[in-house]
Amino acid sequence: MHYNKCLKRAVIACGAIAAAAQPAIAQSGRVSTPVGVVQIGIEGGASISNFIKNGNLPAGANDPNNRTGGYGGLSFIVQSNSSAVGLQTGVLYVQKGAKSSFANGSLRGGVQLGYIEVPVMLRLGVPLSLIGVAPTVVLGGSLGWRVNCKAVAEIGSLSNTSNCDNALLNENLNPKRFDGGLTAGIEVPIKLGERYLAVPSVRYVRGLTRISDVGSNDRMNSTLLIGLGLRFR
Repeated sequence: MHYNKCLKRAVIACGAIAAAAQPAIAQSGRVSTPVGVVQIGIEGGASISNFIKNGNLPAGANDPNNRTGGYGGLSFIVQSNSSAVGLQTGVLYVQKGAKSSFANGSLRGGVQLGYIEVPVMLRLGVPLSLIGVAPTVVLGGSLGWRVNCKAVAEIGSLSNTSNCDNALLNENLNPKRFDGGLTAGIEVPIKLGERYLAVPSVRYVRGLTRISDVGSNDRMNSTLLIGLGLRFR
């Protein structure tokens, strides 16, 4: 079974962001900066991933199925409570990959990928100062560095796993270390008192570079992130 693995170098330029300048204000629970109020938080949840533009699959192989994993990390935001525009970035660990099977159903396999990702996104939404719940659209790019990759093969109740750099499924696997993509999503910051925000979110990350240059395959990552965050102001 052939799987073209993990990542390539891609640098995605994100649009320039302007946030209304604010004078320094001494306020409980806030840190004032020249461009707005800083929010720092944690987030995590489920990742649902697959490959797009699959190229040539092995003979008899079905189209890849979704792999369900997880993600988590830190978020960093600069946005005034009275502004509808802001900047968001962070550092996340995201599980990606896909599953597949052969037509007879006896042989199954998959690729399990793990990335450190840095999103850089423009935030557009209702100013938080106007209401306690502020729907926000996020748009931008994502830079990813592969930190692990496993190839999995299953026959009946038996399974075997190998590192993608020395994979049992294909001696020519050459997964890339670096990946770039576009990301878009919606989140809903909800006030929890003066200093805290609960933030349910949904984001889609669309890879722009091939996971591997091996053979004629041109598979790219496609990942849906469904999560919940907690931010401090």
